[in-house]
Amino acid sequence: MKTTILFISLCCATPALAADLYDCTLAPSSNLVTTLSMDVPFTGTFIGNYDVVTLPTGTRTIPGFFGGSGNNPIPYTASFGVDGGTNTSPAGAFQISVEQVGKQLVGSISGLAIDALDGASGSADLALTINYTTFHTVAPNSIYPGGIPITLPFGTANVTVLTLAQVGAAPMVITSAKGGGYTFTAAVPVMITMAADAMGQPIDAPPTPGVLPLMGTLSFTGDTVHMNATTSQQSNGTQPSTAPPFVNQPIALPTVLPAGGTANLLMSGLITEVTSSQSTSGTLVVSGTRVIVCEGDLNHDGIVDAVDLSILLNGWDTASADLNGDGITNAQDLAILLNAWGAC
Repeated sequence: MKTTILFISLCCATPALAADLYDCTLAPSSNLVTTLSMDVPFTGTFIGNYDVVTLPTGTRTIPGFFGGSGNNPIPYTASFGVDGGTNTSPAGAFQISVEQVGKQLVGSISGLAIDALDGASGSADLALTINYTTFHTVAPNSIYPGGIPITLPFGTANVTVLTLAQVGAAPMVITSAKGGGYTFTAAVPVMITMAADAMGQPIDAPPTPGVLPLMGTLSFTGDTVHMNATTSQQSNGTQPSTAPPFVNQPIALPTVLPAGGTANLLMSGLITEVTSSQSTSGTLVVSGTRVIVCEGDLNHDGIVDAVDLSILLNGWDTASADLNGDGITNAQDLAILLNAWGAC
């Protein structure tokens, strides 16, 4: 797994409360460009599309170089190669928690979930590399020597799923910045999920762990939050496939000896595993608001009690426990806290 840096520039709301919590969502102006590749090996048999009743002029497949009769299944091994990407406006949300401990701000990012496609779908070129035992065909008449892999363009695959979901804690290191505001760093552990649809069959890539390193600037104004972010991230992984077998998928196989013709076959098989890699870069534009869990509940534990009173008194004459938004913790904030005393 390889990751690169995600840079974030934040403009957020004044940290008026201890452990303030902000709900953040991605704006439609966000953009992500994703490139991905999948290698999908599979095995099975193919057979000519000949049918004595419905298609008597169709292709017949016969084992060996010469002789034989009928229409016979030919064993093969093969691999789909999926290469493509998406350019989309993603959707997503997460929360930022910020708390003042003495003169130091500390924070964390939680619940990050990004749908890179947001209902859209991407496209990817699909190539088929196939290897088989020696066989020959009738209609057209051609010989296919075994052990010689053939790579064919095979249309396109639709990228149907591309998500990033946070799977672990992501503390933020926050420091005061020159000229006001703050700078921060964070690293968000995520699980990346991808899926595609090729030849009418779903292809689920292995869920892949990754990390989104974050760094940027942070400032607070009122109860609103705004974020501009650029991102760059990469991951890869392999896992067994759970896709069901596919049956009688049409394939036009170019003739080998002589070249220039086309044998029309029906392919059946089973995908054995999926290897995938992806890289994502782009810009995230985020807005949000401060969550008021309970007015006076400064530590967000669901009750206004002596712990919250202690936080307020320790922040007296500062903005750290400002409940009414006037920028200072004083008797007015104390009155708000006492009026809210008890369970939320």
